[in-house]
Amino acid sequence: MQSIILKPINHRAAEQIGIFYKSDAALNLIIKQIKLIKWSQTHKCWYLLLSKESHIAIMEAVGKVAKIDNSLLKDFLQKRKRVAATIITTKKGQHPNQ
Repeated sequence: MQSIILKPINHRAAEQIGIFYKSDAALNLIIKQIKLIKWSQTHKCWYLLLSKESHIAIMEAVGKVAKIDNSLLKDFLQKRKRVAATIITTKKGQHPNQ
């Protein structure tokens, strides 16, 4: 069974899900069928906008024909969530250290 790694990439000024795997003609045909999928020559991978819907589309398309490792994607999302939680909310005109 083919292995696929899903990882976050920054491409075209947006967060994307990069789909990385050893080249395989049969898997290429399946992945090309995913709605809005694009090829990145820069990153040498297929990619979709980073979203829950994109993740679901990838899992539905290749989940039965490949082993999917999304640990890097999960780590990125957890770190992003922690950073968002630390943003200091201040009143208009107030300095954050006051």
